[in-house]
Amino acid sequence: MLFAIHLVTCLAAQAVAQTQQRPSHVRLYESFLPSRLAQSLYAQPHYERFFIGGNNASDEYICAVPQAAEVEVLEPPKQNDAEILKGAADLIRSAFGPNQCVWAYELRGMYWTYAFCPGDKIIQFHEAVPPREQSPKDRAEGRHRPENPSTVFVLGRFSPASKDKFSFDNQASPEQFERTMREAVRSYRLVQKKEAPFGHQPAQNVVEQLVMDGSVCDMTGQPRTVEVVYKCQVADWKAPQIVNVEEVRTCHYRMHLHVPSLCNYEPFVPNKNARDSSVEIRCQRVGKEEGHTDTSGSEDLTDRTFDDYLNRTVLRSHAFPVRADNRISLADYRLRALSDGFYVGRRGNRLHSPNSYVNRRDVMLYNGDFSDLASLEEKVRAVFLKNLGKRFFAPMAQLQVILEAKHSFVLWYELYDFKGHMLGIVRAENDSARAGSLRIDLFDAESLESVSSGQSMPSSLWSQVRAPNEKWNFEFFSVSEPLPPGLVMEQKHEVQLNLIARKKTILFQNMGFLPDGKVKLHLQDDDGNEIQGKYNDRGEYEFEVELAKGETETFAATVMPDLEYWGYPIIYYDMAEVGANGEQGEDDTVNGKTDFADEELDGAGYNHMYHHENYEINVGEPEREVTDEAKEVEHDEL
Repeated sequence: MLFAIHLVTCLAAQAVAQTQQRPSHVRLYESFLPSRLAQSLYAQPHYERFFIGGNNASDEYICAVPQAAEVEVLEPPKQNDAEILKGAADLIRSAFGPNQCVWAYELRGMYWTYAFCPGDKIIQFHEAVPPREQSPKDRAEGRHRPENPSTVFVLGRFSPASKDKFSFDNQASPEQFERTMREAVRSYRLVQKKEAPFGHQPAQNVVEQLVMDGSVCDMTGQPRTVEVVYKCQVADWKAPQIVNVEEVRTCHYRMHLHVPSLCNYEPFVPNKNARDSSVEIRCQRVGKEEGHTDTSGSEDLTDRTFDDYLNRTVLRSHAFPVRADNRISLADYRLRALSDGFYVGRRGNRLHSPNSYVNRRDVMLYNGDFSDLASLEEKVRAVFLKNLGKRFFAPMAQLQVILEAKHSFVLWYELYDFKGHMLGIVRAENDSARAGSLRIDLFDAESLESVSSGQSMPSSLWSQVRAPNEKWNFEFFSVSEPLPPGLVMEQKHEVQLNLIARKKTILFQNMGFLPDGKVKLHLQDDDGNEIQGKYNDRGEYEFEVELAKGETETFAATVMPDLEYWGYPIIYYDMAEVGANGEQGEDDTVNGKTDFADEELDGAGYNHMYHHENYEINVGEPEREVTDEAKEVEHDEL
């Protein structure tokens, strides 16, 4: 798609000249301003005309460039650091209660479980049974079984409650809890931190607390310590959450903890100063679109202004699929993290369109790199495999229910980058009656063809969309019914390859140093089997893992001498051939169709594929497990 690049650069330059070099951004509104009004506005200062060209049409936009007087920023009353810290301490205190622990699963290489128990302790261990595979009784009772009791580590203690006898719950008495929370303010520090050291976003206020007196570290002979970073991570998260844990040096950790109430406290709102001081250049389309009745010829426009039409969103002639030149403004969306740079976005302020799809659809966003649409499709497929059953939600009326492979559905997302440009259209199809039927397609937004199969998408799906419970991303959904035959996309080959997702995590343990100065390592897999390895010429540690019977693959890991433990996750896929009748050899196939050339299907060496996710020690996105309790919480957004 082709955009008039000078739209942003020219308008930004003009805004800078008129607003004493304040930062600016252009916001395109999905609205139509009558052409007669636009002509009268062009004669006034600070209104500019621009054209944005798409694949087969171009739109005329009128943009309002604010004057300097219009963008004066009123500074709120100043608070000193002591006042800010006291206000934050009160909010942190009110965010937690006695007998409470905040849990996070599969962080740092998808291996460790963490618990933050205010007033008591912070712990780290590896679950013997992954939470999603635990029995309903164990989940309901909050039971945790470590794979190895000797690797249950207390990273720090708020009180001596767990000194004599350890358990996985919050062991602090009500008196200990109240005392430690009351005295915690003495150990709080107000700090400004940047999410990315070289990012353009300004630093964010956080509260840091050093918690000491953890388990004794074998490497240093000293108790473990942990820095707790209290912050507003994402304003949409309504409960405290562990966002990330890092081991910044041997047996010294940093835990990032989201505190929802801090998001309502002005000094802690992320990037607030940048948003408040920026100049918004607002643009809306002029005239009429095909299918839109322009009544401006008879309308009295004497007292009408530019702002009167900003919320008069008029649906383009084809609401879905949207045009390839469609853009969104991220400022309008609340984001929910999936993984690997993918997010689901929901508008915070509703469009006033006569079309329900435009008003109520969610979008998918990707903040990462890709070489072409084929590689992007693989990333989309991987994020569905990783998050189905965890972070996608079913279109239920009141309950927050996780979308799972046992459901039948056809789900669509418009996929955008973080600049608001459309990347493509995602379609996810699953039939509960056929194991391993999950299929993911990415459609080119211009050609409307599937990147992998070349199949065309219908030019309009409007009459087919069922939108259960007003969830307009779902063309179809059923808890028990199979997918209707008319919604099943034809396969490219008579033989379909279904990939069975597998995961192995190799645990590295730092055992000290060898005589030559290299780190002595001990490796074991998920089953406790010891793995042998050696250093290569590049200083990496090479080892072999059997991913399929009789077949091994060699991996090379970068050694981290400052860490006591780290996980090296390997995700690989067994390929199961499936005939046209849907029969297959295994019932636990969980991921969907992949396309290979015919000659590749006949070749050897394609029994499985694999990739590893590196170490993910500094995970930028929350890996959150949704419990049964969370599934039953009523919500008003999803």
